[in-house]
Amino acid sequence: MITFSERQLKIPKMSKPVYLVTGGMSKFGRAIPEKRTEELVIDAFTEAA
Repeated sequence: MITFSERQLKIPKMSKPVYLVTGGMSKFGRAIPEKRTEELVIDAFTEAA
């Protein structure tokens, strides 16, 4: 069984807020008619990551 100490579960306090902005785009629906909109969204998120 894996156990964690109180120190390992502590969330560090940041001195300033941290933000992440990203973007991605998949090929448009008519270019790939065999993919559903949901699959295109997943592709866009994967590219953005």
